[in-house]
Amino acid sequence: MYEKLINNKFKIWENYEKNDSDFSLCRKKFTKEFYHVYYQAFNFYQTGDWTSAKKHFEIAELILGEKDGPSQHIIKFMKEYDFCIPPDWRGGRVSEI
Repeated sequence: MYEKLINNKFKIWENYEKNDSDFSLCRKKFTKEFYHVYYQAFNFYQTGDWTSAKKHFEIAELILGEKDGPSQHIIKFMKEYDFCIPPDWRGGRVSEI
């Protein structure tokens, strides 16, 4: 399972979508196109290309048709650094949500 996680091959929601109709209904608005663009955005974020990350998070929200909490949270964080990675950036951070 760890190997799947680090290689982006383990998708928790797939298990729930197959086995929980309420979960599936709640996730219906999140299309494959949204996930594709969101994952691109997150990859840009992790690798330090924050200009591209911001652009892709915004595209993902356009696809969704509304603001996305996780996207907004990451955009807010990147904005605090003027969309330039901090010197100690290691591809992630501990969130204080």
